[in-house]
Amino acid sequence: GSYKIFVDGVVQMSGGEFETIETTQIGNCSPTSAPTVGSNSSACASDESMVRVELSTDNYGSETTWELKNGDNVLLQDGPFADNFVQQLYTKEICVSKSACLSMMIVDTYGDGICCEVGKGSYKIFVDGVLQKSGGEFQSSETTQIRDCQPTTGPVPFPTALPVTAAPVSNPTSAPTSTLTNNPTSNPTSTLTNNPTSNPTSASTSTLTSNPTSNPTSHPTSAPTSMLTNNSTRNPTSSPTSTPTSKLTNNPPSNPPS
Repeated sequence: GSYKIFVDGVVQMSGGEFETIETTQIGNCSPTSAPTVGSNSSACASDESMVRVELSTDNYGSETTWELKNGDNVLLQDGPFADNFVQQLYTKEICVSKSACLSMMIVDTYGDGICCEVGKGSYKIFVDGVLQKSGGEFQSSETTQIRDCQPTTGPVPFPTALPVTAAPVSNPTSAPTSTLTNNPTSNPTSTLTNNPTSNPTSASTSTLTSNPTSNPTSHPTSAPTSMLTNNSTRNPTSSPTSTPTSKLTNNPPSNPPS
């Protein structure tokens, strides 16, 4: 026996040799979890772009999935697909903001991509009908950056106005001020200096000097003073009397008293 599957009169699948069961994926039966998709770019708003992803599976479509992201947010995804030795084409479209930062990642769980060991699978990415990326030969996964994902920054504040310095009220005077300067004057002052004068003064001072004078102050007197001296005089003060005293002396003097 055999069987055939037709769509609009076109044979999609025919067979009969299998064991217990055989499943044929004819159309795309993956539920659409993303926003409403359109058929062409004219279905999008003026500030949006139409993104279309086309995927042709290899013989093991169950190993393949892909997702379209705006930054970290998943916009659209598809897979896994049916295993089929007949190459199947799957297409999905979505309208996205023109400022969206888009990236697409395709994954093959077996790690041999979708081309070309067990079938010639491939994928294509279009933005407003313009091809952005096509491929199929990769290992476990491949990521394509469609638009730059620059971080969104807040509005830049205007710089704070710098304070305006007011002009001086009046121009400085040209005449010198009365304040003394630190620099010495060019002419000597009237104050006496510490250095001695070059010529000695002619007038003598009344103050005695510490050095002795070369001449004695006065001549010595020739007359004896009236005061007694401690030393005895060489001549007796008076002549001895010739009359003896009334009292006897114990010993006669050997010399006359001085």
